[in-house]
Amino acid sequence: MIITSDRKEYVHSLRNFSKDSHTGDFLCSEISRVLNEVGVNKFSAVVSDHASNIVLAKNLISAQYPHIIPMRCIAHHINLLTNDIMKLEWSSKLIKECKKIVKFFTKSHIASESLRTEIVNNQIVGGGLKQYVTTRWTTAFDCASSITRCQLAIKKVYIFFMFLILNKEY
Repeated sequence: MIITSDRKEYVHSLRNFSKDSHTGDFLCSEISRVLNEVGVNKFSAVVSDHASNIVLAKNLISAQYPHIIPMRCIAHHINLLTNDIMKLEWSSKLIKECKKIVKFFTKSHIASESLRTEIVNNQIVGGGLKQYVTTRWTTAFDCASSITRCQLAIKKVYIFFMFLILNKEY
């Protein structure tokens, strides 16, 4: 993947390396091949995760082409940090409770429709509840903030359901 200074993205090539040993030297030669095909002077950095073999490859590239900076992918780094945070007791407990709320509204079409109505009636901007997905690091924030954003609507639906239950109409 090549990203230009004006943020255009290009897929340069797709290759199946599943039968190759992903050593630092092998990865360096493949990165060099792309650099030379496109033009080494058009590159300022090589960005990737932080596996030891790719770190070696990036360092070899940087040694060969000093103007090319070996950079760690910030999105991958944030993903790893977020996974570590989600293992902490307070955050896993918070997400567990958030998932219960979202699950209630996704399992009940009546509750879901009531929530949608309250969101519209209360002019809540940003949509409804968002689900947490383990493999998507931003969804922890999306899920928790959607509950905070929709708090008034959730409370109104809760009060409505409690009224029905207490009056045995539900």
